[in-house]
This record gives sequence, structure tokens and C-alpha cells, in this order.
Amino acid sequence: MTRRINALATSLAAVAALALTGCTPEQGTPGVVIDREKRFLTVRTDSDTEERFRVTKKTARQCVRGARYPDCTR
Repeated sequence: MTRRINALATSLAAVAALALTGCTPEQGTPGVVIDREKRFLTVRTDSDTEERFRVTKKTARQCVRGARYPDCTR
């Protein structure tokens, strides 16, 4: 019985960790911020392409136009 409880607890912990991992936005492509809209940043990369990606609220506040992403998050 104890083995089943331990196995269940381990399984639930693993599922919870995976669920939390899926809730965080991915880190975007490094570049210069050219647009900021709510929780999205648009950056111009070194190869002169534009990339738009979702960020946390804190990152969106920290990274203003002209700032270098991800340096603006530090």
C-alpha cells in the first residue's frame, strides 16, 4: 500500500512540474526591441528579420523600444 501512495505522489509531482513549465512564455530571439504590445515583444534580429513572441508582464515593462533583448531583462 505504501508503494502505491509513493508512486502516486511521485506521479502527481511530475504532472504538476510539467504543467507549470507549460505556463511560462518561451524565451524569444535576441535582438533590438522595435515594438511592444501588452505581453508581446517584436525584435529585429541581427539577420534583419522581425520576430514576435510572448513574454512575461515584468519583461514587457522592462524592455522598451530600442532596448536589446534579452539584456533588458537583467
